[in-house]
Amino acid sequence: MLKNFLRYGSALVLSSLAVACVALTDGTSSQCRSQEDCLARGPEFANTTCTTARVCEKIQVESQSCSTNRECLERNNGVPSLCRKSDGKCTQLLSAECGTFLGDQSVLTDDNTIFFGMTTLTNLNGVFNINGVALAVDEITRTTGGLPPVQPGGPRRPIVTVVCTSDAAQNGATLNDAIRQTQHLASIPVTGLFGPLSSASILEQLTQVVIPAGIPTMTTGVQVGVSNLADNDLVFRTVMNEDSSVGLLASWITNHAQPAALAAGVLLDGEPMRVAMALSNDNFGIGYNGLFTRSGVTFNGKDLQTNLAEGTFKLVDVGDIQDVIRQPDAYQKTASAIRQLQEYKPHVIIWAVPPQSAGALFGPANRTWPVGTEVPVQFWGSSGGNALAQAAMFALPAAVAEKLRTRFFVPFNLPVGFVQEDANTFDATLKLFRPELATSVIGDKAWAAYDAMYLFAYAIASLGPEPLTGANISKAVRKLGVGEVVKWGPTDLARGMALVTSGQTIDYHGVFGTYHFDANGDHPGSAELSCFNATTATPPRTLKRLGYAYNDASKSTTGAPPTACP
Repeated sequence: MLKNFLRYGSALVLSSLAVACVALTDGTSSQCRSQEDCLARGPEFANTTCTTARVCEKIQVESQSCSTNRECLERNNGVPSLCRKSDGKCTQLLSAECGTFLGDQSVLTDDNTIFFGMTTLTNLNGVFNINGVALAVDEITRTTGGLPPVQPGGPRRPIVTVVCTSDAAQNGATLNDAIRQTQHLASIPVTGLFGPLSSASILEQLTQVVIPAGIPTMTTGVQVGVSNLADNDLVFRTVMNEDSSVGLLASWITNHAQPAALAAGVLLDGEPMRVAMALSNDNFGIGYNGLFTRSGVTFNGKDLQTNLAEGTFKLVDVGDIQDVIRQPDAYQKTASAIRQLQEYKPHVIIWAVPPQSAGALFGPANRTWPVGTEVPVQFWGSSGGNALAQAAMFALPAAVAEKLRTRFFVPFNLPVGFVQEDANTFDATLKLFRPELATSVIGDKAWAAYDAMYLFAYAIASLGPEPLTGANISKAVRKLGVGEVVKWGPTDLARGMALVTSGQTIDYHGVFGTYHFDANGDHPGSAELSCFNATTATPPRTLKRLGYAYNDASKSTTGAPPTACP
């Protein structure tokens, strides 16, 4: 089955799709405001629509263009398609931006199949997202044959996930391409969404398409603005946001950066410490800088604004390399940023940039420090980009990489309930499932995406015959943090499904901790200062956790970091 599991469909340009129903806006509501309201009233309201009188009326069967998925597949000569139940129209599963689906092609003819969507990137983090979900779907399919039936004794419900991987604002793509991704997924429509991941488009995709469409969402994006969206409780984050990482950075700069710079020999005793922040001009960089500015950070015995005025703190604009359409000079800014950093000669550099900047900015900057200038102590701001920063570091000449390794710190997010042994076991399992990842440092993007699929699966299973609306699924997700403990993976899957379908609640313990989502839908926890292990010729290379952690709930730190990575 594995050889058929990851299907690549050809890029298909879709014609305009019919809108299922237009929501009415006058104030004389009777039964409904939209067709979705009618369908949510129960099985007896199948094949109904909302009239101008706000009454649910039957649609004439002969006016529908399809009634089964098989009919649409045959009509489209086997091109992946389904019959959209809301309006009886055939819709193609794939599009120009969404050319892949996870699942067995044979289940496309099953009218009980549940369709999910994913919008992610083509970089390493996107690969981890896709394969994390793929492994979860494979385990659920092999172990229980899909999700439990709506009614006892009924048919099981297979799972298919449509994957969109056209990078917003990269490789000639635009923000509109990212919007089209989510519009296509909404038109299917998908029952739940994994993503978006790109910091260049996540807010626009969520606010313009996903939330208005009422799609429950699990994102592994760390963009800070997601936490405070008016999202109708539809958006959950299975990785931690950047609040804890910024809190860790502020505490480290205030209390420990100066000893680290002295130990590295880049700062002389009695000399004021110069700190540079390489800042991307995008959602991530702007949000990260806002958190850092409000963090109360001090150094040289002065606050951030005083250091900025006195020239001991410098912001370096690196542009937005994720958006060369709206900022065509982004790569020119990158080259200029490298020159500014080298001329400023900072003792400490903070990389407040998205993961994609690792190859274009971080690597070149550290490869070309002027002769006689020591490699500065550095902090990588994006907890989601550690794998890319690591790859860029070890692509440097060996002597430079090893010197930098001892002076390079990264945040490692530790959600509540995280157990390292679980992550290690998962990584080994994923590498057996996908041998091409055998030398990869897997990381939280795979862990969190895998858990997201299990969270959706248990939530939907718990609803039984209740309509699969975004509101219902989101409420069910929030119930997965209290009750009998169910661990991640196929071993506990049948027991977990039996519990939720019998009306009991469970406490899902995932690869990336326990998902006790806070009011914003965030995954709470702490960030621990970490660094990379010794340079080796062949991966895997792992993180060393240094015992110095910042807890965002208590706004406090524990432990004390070494001055250099051992």
